[in-house]
Amino acid sequence: MRLLLALPLVFALSAAGCGTPRPIAAESSSMIDEPAPMVGTRSLGERFTLERGASALVDGQRLRFDAVLEDSRCPTNVTCVWEGKAVVSLTFTGEQAISEIRLEIPGYVTTETEPRESQRGTQSGYTFILLGLDPYPGTEEAEAADTPTATLVVTPVGG
Repeated sequence: MRLLLALPLVFALSAAGCGTPRPIAAESSSMIDEPAPMVGTRSLGERFTLERGASALVDGQRLRFDAVLEDSRCPTNVTCVWEGKAVVSLTFTGEQAISEIRLEIPGYVTTETEPRESQRGTQSGYTFILLGLDPYPGTEEAEAADTPTATLVVTPVGG
């Protein structure tokens, strides 16, 4: 009889241990209050890079690369059924509000490839485009690099 009473407790404790996977870089939400290294001012339409944790002023507004939330891109020199994707989190501090922007980039994309819709996000009158995310999995740079770098461009909506 005790076994029958204990069984629901075992299931409840087992289920409590199951949760959603943690992001690759859990610091995305905790970095909001921390000052980020400023890499300078960038113009609208200008291609630029940001290391994770760094920020830039774009049209007088602050844009920070917070984290790589996911990176399942198919590694170089590997044959994959699916190209995979990477997801990055940016924080945009505009005149009206602070917004989180999540952009995806599929595997096998280079900075010269025409951006797909998932690489674009619109917020506060601006379009944010993720052109690249380095290092790419499976490269020598990926083995040596500690800090990911995003290649971005910001344009006015419709521009």
